[in-house]
Amino acid sequence: MKLGEVQSAMLLLRFCHVPRMNHLARLVCPDRLQAAAEVHDKISRETFTHVLGYSHLTDSSWMQATLPVRFGGFSMSPCLSTSRFAFLSSWVHTLVHLPIRYPDLKSALDLLVNSNGVEESIAFSLMQAGSDGTDITEMIQVPTKLQQRLTRQHAKEKTSAMIEKAPSQRDAARLRSIQGKGAGAWLNAMPTSNKLALVSRDFRLAACLRLGLAMPFDGCIRQCDCGSFLDSCGYHLLTCKWGGGPVWTHECIANVWSDCLRSLQMHHHREPRHRYITSDNRPDITVFDVGSGSNTDLDISLAHPWSSEVISASASTEGAAASRREQKKTEKYSRERLLGKETVTAVPLVLEHFGRWGQQAEMYLQHLSSRSTDAYGTTNASSFKTHWRERMSIQLQKANARVIYRKVERLLDDAS
Repeated sequence: MKLGEVQSAMLLLRFCHVPRMNHLARLVCPDRLQAAAEVHDKISRETFTHVLGYSHLTDSSWMQATLPVRFGGFSMSPCLSTSRFAFLSSWVHTLVHLPIRYPDLKSALDLLVNSNGVEESIAFSLMQAGSDGTDITEMIQVPTKLQQRLTRQHAKEKTSAMIEKAPSQRDAARLRSIQGKGAGAWLNAMPTSNKLALVSRDFRLAACLRLGLAMPFDGCIRQCDCGSFLDSCGYHLLTCKWGGGPVWTHECIANVWSDCLRSLQMHHHREPRHRYITSDNRPDITVFDVGSGSNTDLDISLAHPWSSEVISASASTEGAAASRREQKKTEKYSRERLLGKETVTAVPLVLEHFGRWGQQAEMYLQHLSSRSTDAYGTTNASSFKTHWRERMSIQLQKANARVIYRKVERLLDDAS
């Protein structure tokens, strides 16, 4: 059976196919499981490539795809490398917990450990899996979520290696940006409504941006109507001001923040005029807190890590583009005054084009989540944050895709 909708197909691939070997991996020695693991990983890569509709997936792109979403990948974990962590964690859990349940086996297990050099075997297996910096003693003493901790450590090492070996500043900046909170939320969103769903074309384009792949139409158009030459990864298409693409994306993100505030029944106003006595600037949203009598101005902004101002910093520092934009916005509002010479309380809500949230945006979402409750009056801060991260992430991908495709369609029409 073929599933035509890419978002659902990718969720099924990640959550159903990829973990199928995990049970066997915990029970069977990795050397004996190797042939099956290789077949499993080959099927995973072929299916992933087919779902994305991208026939020329490079080895480096596939390596990124195997990373967890939180590290910039698609959680296509290869069984060939993770099987060692699964088997070792199962082994350690057995050595730790079996004597607790069956005290009579303790002496036999102690003899097994002492006579067969279990720690040396674990160290050797970890070294083969590429994670030789693990403290074996601590691992045995604290076995809780051991497989998860080993896998995470391995993913960190792979991610660091990819950034260090990145062929350009753009690649390094992209890899750092997509590791930020919220950058991969669109991959975890369940398409239960239109607001959380991506059509197949938009999903595939979002995947290309995340993996640093060339746009599907690369080579069809070489020059923008503003006179600039186009790059293969869509940077100019996203940021070109001709046609109003950045403004439209900004408004889409502002609408989601407005919906978020409305869900908490917080009174707010979009772009109020004559807010300041020192300038004609208008905040994107002013939130009115009736209880305390204080108001907060929200300035929503998008920053691209590849812009000439920040690309060097973005290639070496996590979240540099968002951080610098926050600093600029903070300085801007520090000069604004209200009637009575009151200083403005402003919060810059910055989102990078690859999806990373700025620090102050994260803090403001945390503040809003503390006020959220479910239908029964119970605090639901965690689900609130997850939902709005996914809403924001999905909307960003939709906006990116619409800006790029509309620009391309117009350029193609002009060329013909």
